Amino acid sequence: MNRLIEARLETHAIATVQDLVNALREISQSIALAALFRAGFFKRAAFHGGTCLRIFHGLRRFSEDLDFCLFGPDTSFSWGAYERALATEFDAFGLELRVQDRSDAPGNIKKAFIKSDAVGRILDVRPMRIDGRPKQMKIKVEVDTNPPRLADLESRYLDWPDTVPVICHDLPTGFAGRLHALLCREYAKGRDWYDFVWYTGRETPINIPFLQSALEQDGPWQGRSLAVDDDWIATRLEERIDALDWPAARKEITRFVQQKELPVIESWTADLLVERARRLRDLPRTSPR
Repeated sequence: MNRLIEARLETHAIATVQDLVNALREISQSIALAALFRAGFFKRAAFHGGTCLRIFHGLRRFSEDLDFCLFGPDTSFSWGAYERALATEFDAFGLELRVQDRSDAPGNIKKAFIKSDAVGRILDVRPMRIDGRPKQMKIKVEVDTNPPRLADLESRYLDWPDTVPVICHDLPTGFAGRLHALLCREYAKGRDWYDFVWYTGRETPINIPFLQSALEQDGPWQGRSLAVDDDWIATRLEERIDALDWPAARKEITRFVQQKELPVIESWTADLLVERARRLRDLPRTSPR
């Protein structure tokens, strides 16, 4: 294994094989972000989602994907312009990179917050060895080519492998995106609820105009003129929680956190989610548009 990767692994608390898998995936994600910066990708797109929270805001769970939104609609977008930059960056770390085109893949990858016109790829990184065996490391990379309007952006600095700026959705916009997933995803994803607890615990305001744009663009309220406010969001979330198989959703989170976090998550109940949903009515508001 490359000595720079080995040194980076030493900054992670690794107690299990799953911890090692998560750490190697996060290292690969950081390499990909640096490559995309060098290729000028962040002049046209912003980073968001769970991996963004993990890398730039200290979220205590790991994440599998790299999610991006273009600054505005562009259905002609192609990953082709970035493949060479990605391959070059990974090669510098002794990692072979394959890019598998999944743009035409059916199913949930292109649903929920990532719309049916999102463009997705799989980064297949080789070789990485765990317990002496080759380990295939896959990172799903998606960009929304027809994003909701009214995102607020900020610049954050990656600290490894190089100090480079990455354009991201700010936290209120990220929270709005996560709420869209919670309200519209066709299946329960425990990681969505984990992030919800994280956002509400920090009293993060909601970018309501962005959420309203997303709701009107995709999901059960698509095409409807909505009057979205804190009370509307809290009420709809409580309806979702009432129908949620929380033990199953909670179990889905476990492989994305370290063992020391498990007792905390196992103590969470649906009542906690309801209490956090009701907190939304008292959150500070983002600036009016």
